[in-house]
Amino acid sequence: MEKIKTERPRCFDGIERNDCGVHSLAALLAIPYGDARELLAKAGREPRRGTWPRQMIAAAMLGGHELRECTRPRAHGLTRYGFARRVSALRVLEYVPARGHYLISTSTHWFAIVDGVVYDNGGLRDRARLDSIYKLSI
Repeated sequence: MEKIKTERPRCFDGIERNDCGVHSLAALLAIPYGDARELLAKAGREPRRGTWPRQMIAAAMLGGHELRECTRPRAHGLTRYGFARRVSALRVLEYVPARGHYLISTSTHWFAIVDGVVYDNGGLRDRARLDSIYKLSI
């Protein structure tokens, strides 16, 4: 899969961090970083505080879209993708369909996959464990 590193606009340097959710929402909805930041702020996200799943879902709804959770890997038992244990977020890229808009969350990070292209601001580590996969309904 192709990977694209997203960048924060210079006007937000120094006033924003922990903004992987903003980058991901912007890539997922194909909107500017500032607009994604506004949607998340309306959904309850505070600057420099990161993004919770409920805030991401609410922000997508404010943008006129629906995010639905595809799977939440469990420590025990099989999931829809057939994993017996929690797997790394990078490993699950093999199983995400090539077409569609997906939002992937780990315990500490968000990134987007849009039509087979990974959009990330560089915070994804090789060993990050997958938390949830969300699909955007357009």
